[in-house]
Amino acid sequence: MGLSPAITEMLFALLPDSAIAAVSMQCNYPTAKVLRKPGLNTYPLDIEKLLVLKPDLILTETGISSPADVARMEKAGLNVYVFHYQKVADILNAMDSIRTWINPAPESRFLMDSLKRETRRLEERSRKLNENNRPSLLTITWSDPIFAYGQDTWMSDKMRLAGGKN
Repeated sequence: MGLSPAITEMLFALLPDSAIAAVSMQCNYPTAKVLRKPGLNTYPLDIEKLLVLKPDLILTETGISSPADVARMEKAGLNVYVFHYQKVADILNAMDSIRTWINPAPESRFLMDSLKRETRRLEERSRKLNENNRPSLLTITWSDPIFAYGQDTWMSDKMRLAGGKN
């Protein structure tokens, strides 16, 4: 089970639907699949419902689940893994880890190969760009409260691969 929309998308892309116990209330993609799964409040974390769902593994990421919530889940005997991303490559590594830990869908190998190939292509293109000619970008991912990514984050790396700078 993933506690962030990004991880939920990874899980649905990599695993059979039957391997996913529930989704967070913030998850909305892939729409049809998300709607068929029980929803869990993560802000604040509904630990009681999480215990009823009994997921084998809970995946979350830095900035989504507080250290206090992770500690509560672990104290309740739940298996929790927190991903920390600084680069786009870290996200691909997380996806590879998920495929290793849980029986992946057969088509997940093709997806991973495609994503890695495209990331290498973007990396090569990005290396050729002059730093002074990159447009300045701002990514706002939440509006209440407002959330924008700072320097040295995976989103900064994504902007760099797209030809811009944070």
